[in-house]
Amino acid sequence: AGDVLLLMNHFLQKVCRAIGRTLPAIDTEVQKALLGYRWPGNIRELENTLERAVHVCRDNIITMEDLSRDVTLQFNAGSKQPAPVHRTERQQPHISGNSAQLLKHQEYSSILDVLGENGGNIRRSAEMLGIARSTLYEKIRRFGIDMDELR
Repeated sequence: AGDVLLLMNHFLQKVCRAIGRTLPAIDTEVQKALLGYRWPGNIRELENTLERAVHVCRDNIITMEDLSRDVTLQFNAGSKQPAPVHRTERQQPHISGNSAQLLKHQEYSSILDVLGENGGNIRRSAEMLGIARSTLYEKIRRFGIDMDELR
């Protein structure tokens, strides 16, 4: 748990420094969820989760809604609370234990969550993700994301 806290702080500082943003507060429930998560994608998954959370959080506070579906599902399963709905089950890709596939899944989840939050608005989603619109269009095509479902 101590290592996860140190890594969380390091990754939050790193992403905030890179985008010129002040360090966000982290909701107590989020801390519990991050500390209790198994991190099958290792520290890269933790880094990606926190980077995405910084980009999508509102009022400079990271809440449960800013986390990936995997983290919230595991946390809510342990606490017996309903999980926030981030996407339809039909849009979930199949995951194997391969690290590259886990990273692709994290990227897919982040893109889908941000697009959904923005009602499919490409410009706003690309800004939140910190990528060019052309890159986002390419990733949408590569992942086969149905934009009609997000609007």
